[in-house]
Amino acid sequence: MLLEPVESLWARIVKPGTQRWLAGLVRVELARVADLVGRDRAARVLAGRLERRRDELFGALVTDPVAWMVGRGLPQRPGCWSVLCDDGRRLNTGLACDSCEAVLGDKRELRSGIRSEGAGELAGLGPAERRAEVERRLNLGVQRQAAMDQLRREQGVAETALRREAVERRRAELAVQHAEKAIRPCQDCGIADADGLCLGCTAARRTAEEVRRAVAVAVAMRADLTDHRAVRELSTRIEADTLASASAAADAVSVDDPAVRAFARLSAVRQICANRTGRALYRLERGAVADTAAQQARWATQRRASQYASVPELLEAVAKAEAKARAAAARALLGSLLADVERARPSLAGQPLTDWAAALSVLADRPLAGEEHRDST
Repeated sequence: MLLEPVESLWARIVKPGTQRWLAGLVRVELARVADLVGRDRAARVLAGRLERRRDELFGALVTDPVAWMVGRGLPQRPGCWSVLCDDGRRLNTGLACDSCEAVLGDKRELRSGIRSEGAGELAGLGPAERRAEVERRLNLGVQRQAAMDQLRREQGVAETALRREAVERRRAELAVQHAEKAIRPCQDCGIADADGLCLGCTAARRTAEEVRRAVAVAVAMRADLTDHRAVRELSTRIEADTLASASAAADAVSVDDPAVRAFARLSAVRQICANRTGRALYRLERGAVADTAAQQARWATQRRASQYASVPELLEAVAKAEAKARAAAARALLGSLLADVERARPSLAGQPLTDWAAALSVLADRPLAGEEHRDST
């Protein structure tokens, strides 16, 4: 792709050593362009440059392909001080270079200023002498401007080099951090060189999160969230059923590898959670809250009936608005129910199940304080 625009020229370089040397120059220029526009775009940008330089030949024969590549094909030709300028175009966007337009405007302004300033000073000179003096002053001004542009360009190159050094330094730091992290043992099982957490324990943690959500979805749709005891009992039962289904899926795996079984368990729990979430949304989309949202969406769409060209188009828009409103209402309602389940969970943690029937029977057999006093009399 990179050398495709000059494929015919490249084919004329018959010496393998020359091809390797020139390929090295291409790689150097590609790396330099990558520093300016990024690695993902560098090849395309450089190929575009080669294509432009090839088109400038207008079909003329290149007698020395190597000299042409080195002298005209590969080098960047900035028309201004910007390090992103190439043939009057920006490397990063491909559009006309704003800096070149600014330089052109500066040159026009410089010429106009020299002529206006020299109008009085050169009044005594003849037309030819006055024209020559204006050109001399203009040449000096252009040289000063060129020197300033070169200085800016050098500063831009220096800044690019500094940015590149900073990037390389950061990459080295990240590589060291990654190497140090890679040798850390697993936080859960203690296996060595586990990058802090091995695959099996990673799957176990994610499985626990998925189980928690799967249980929450089921509890949110089946329990009275104000009855903490019922919520806890139902959560315990659903969690046991979920883990049993996931373990059955893991046992069905033929590969006897703990990590593989752990990920099989995780996949099963994710599927269970997705199925429960889908069923919950299906029910909620047909509930009273979704009906109200759909009705409001229908009214809002009907009020804009003039925007539609025909009745079928209006009916289609109404149906889409209702479906969208139902889905949004169901998702919002499910999110609210799951939040209620999460709020109920901390209050349930560590609370022992109480057999209130037995407790009340014991309390009923105890005499009240007033009754004890009457019996003693």
